[in-house]
Amino acid sequence: MRDVEVFWDGRAELGECPRWWAREEALYFVDIAQNQLLRVDGRTLATRIRTFDAPIGCFAFRRRGGFVLAMKDGFFLIDDFDAPLQALGEAVFANRPDIRFNDGRADARGRFFAGSVNMKKSASDAGLYRLAPNGAISRLTDGALTCNGTAFSPDGKVLYHADTPRHVLYAFDYDGAT
Repeated sequence: MRDVEVFWDGRAELGECPRWWAREEALYFVDIAQNQLLRVDGRTLATRIRTFDAPIGCFAFRRRGGFVLAMKDGFFLIDDFDAPLQALGEAVFANRPDIRFNDGRADARGRFFAGSVNMKKSASDAGLYRLAPNGAISRLTDGALTCNGTAFSPDGKVLYHADTPRHVLYAFDYDGAT
């Protein structure tokens, strides 16, 4: 049995979307409830926190640096940790106070998939969305309460996501070329 050691002893109200960025040797994650993107240096354990005006459900790293963020109402870019937000397209959930973006993941070709959540669980109106590299936004599924756990099989041929409150895991055939 291996010894377990605490990596970071901070507190998050709703910590989600942990991602290791090998280029920086840093762990990034979000605190959805506090509207924060956090960075923990893997060598020094120094923590940086960036607070936004709206919740961040998830994010992905961009090859040339920076991030794509799925926030409360839509998708945004930042060129680095401290850069200003750049909106991508229209607000997806404008005038929808019960809906926000939740968990997500990028595929090997740079398409970013983000699920949404009905925070009050009052309707099955959450779904899975795809943000293409050209900025086009597509709704792929609907009828969920909480889209969560988006992932790809090791060979990239299956896309998974869950509807957490319903205890359902979906698996879709996936062709990254099309």
